Amino acid sequence: ADGTFCDDADPCTTTTCQIGTCTFSSAAVEVTANLEIDAVGSAVTRDITFVVTTCGGSVDSRTLPVSIDAAGLATVVLSDLDPGADWLSIVEGHTLRRLSALSFTACTDTVDRTGADALLSGDFQSGTILQDGVVDITDFSQLAASWNLPIDPDLSTGTDATGDGVQGLADFVSIQINFFKFSEPENTCLSRTTPPTDTWIRIANTSDAIGVVSTRPVTGVRAPLVSIAVANLPLANAARADLNGDGIVDARDIRAFARRHRLPLLPEFELKLSSMTARLERLGARDFTGRGRNGIRPR
Repeated sequence: ADGTFCDDADPCTTTTCQIGTCTFSSAAVEVTANLEIDAVGSAVTRDITFVVTTCGGSVDSRTLPVSIDAAGLATVVLSDLDPGADWLSIVEGHTLRRLSALSFTACTDTVDRTGADALLSGDFQSGTILQDGVVDITDFSQLAASWNLPIDPDLSTGTDATGDGVQGLADFVSIQINFFKFSEPENTCLSRTTPPTDTWIRIANTSDAIGVVSTRPVTGVRAPLVSIAVANLPLANAARADLNGDGIVDARDIRAFARRHRLPLLPEFELKLSSMTARLERLGARDFTGRGRNGIRPR
């Protein structure tokens, strides 16, 4: 009213002007993240890592204890963020990473990772095996090695994806559903588009589905393993995953494991096991003596 013009060019401040004096008050720069972890069926509190990336600028990584309800749902508000932030990635100790583009309106944004966009379970870690961004034979091996053992459901390590305190059938189902799926990256600073989804590929001139691939490589995520030598599994009970005792964990061991424990196999997972077996047979992968000790990857 007195003709004084106040503007600090920062959309995240509140400006007041009185008797020729400008006062700028910082507003909170926040993201509300609505989350669902697809396998969780019991109320748990688990550490979830949020990485906020400003392309060409800062990377803000926060690991927070989050209360997740029995439907696998949670809401987290991240405050004091860079108003220029571009990407938010989210991962829990049993899940693949999800990535969302940020677009602030009045310095706030809401990210929805529920329903079809939920965090996918099955990428496990232990004290000796890190999360590697893909659900494959290594995750089955961890579950088989700890089968039916109790565990603190609030831990982000171990193979209790569901949070029921036991590493068992429900966790095996989560592996089946998400087998050969990949994490999304921490950011895609060369593009503001939504990260691509994984796609099934087939060998030319065959009906053999061999795995899933991303339409854009994810830095730091290796190709999925269809087999691995027991000697390369740094687990105390790794031999429990090798049902036929040949020193290799592969699709045959998964089938034998299911038979021994009378566990159902989902039709989609059966197809993946068949393709794994066919691939190994074509490569002569039953003989790992002297070569291939790190496992064979689908090509």
